[in-house]
Amino acid sequence: MFRLITCCFAGLVMVSILAEKASALVTQTPVTPASIKEKDSKFSVTAEKGKDGLIQFTITYRLPEPQYLVAHFELRDGEKVLMRTDSPSFAREKSATYYVAVSPSQLAGARFELSQNGFSESGGQPLAEPGGTIFQIDLQAFGKNAPAAKGD
Repeated sequence: MFRLITCCFAGLVMVSILAEKASALVTQTPVTPASIKEKDSKFSVTAEKGKDGLIQFTITYRLPEPQYLVAHFELRDGEKVLMRTDSPSFAREKSATYYVAVSPSQLAGARFELSQNGFSESGGQPLAEPGGTIFQIDLQAFGKNAPAAKGD
């Protein structure tokens, strides 16, 4: 009986340790004008209309710790993909800032996501870990009433 209890206890300890390492889970989190006003928001997003007529976005993410980040930007016209970029980085700074400019007529088809994952070192090189969070920044919500840029 003692051996059974010991084995069960050891099993529970292993499950609790491994549960912390189960980082392959990916969550999706929307970033909206309302969410960046929350006390613990990690984002700031500004939008301004430039002299060139484009809505210029500045997206800043405050990192809680070093992270592997991938900025995804996609521009669509209905079902047709007009443009797509993916910019990966191993960010060790306190924040990461991204700049995107979109024509007001294409704002509805613009999509910006920031994928955030942990990373570790392997042989002195950073190695992205699976899982993390995909932050979906609602560019249309931030840009629909964008003021003219200061100094324009």
